Amino acid sequence: MSAACEIGQAVAVLNAWGGRGSQVTDAEAAKAFDKLFGAAARFFEKLPPPANSYAGVLKEISRASFFENMRVKLNPEERYKRQFQEIEGQ
Repeated sequence: MSAACEIGQAVAVLNAWGGRGSQVTDAEAAKAFDKLFGAAARFFEKLPPPANSYAGVLKEISRASFFENMRVKLNPEERYKRQFQEIEGQ
């Protein structure tokens, strides 16, 4: 899939996210952010220096699923759930 299509899909998800009655969950939005950064990295790779130097950072953010991982760490419900699982040894 082309980077432009991936960016378009990610933006569509993010535009539908937020507010009461949102059909997009925080987890889906986090995945969309990771996808957006990965696709942007592919565009930045084609730019001349120094702009292309940002491609590596964007690619690493996407590869590491930064937004998905941070969502779990920053969401109080997920954090407490994880802490109780650790305490109970699950």
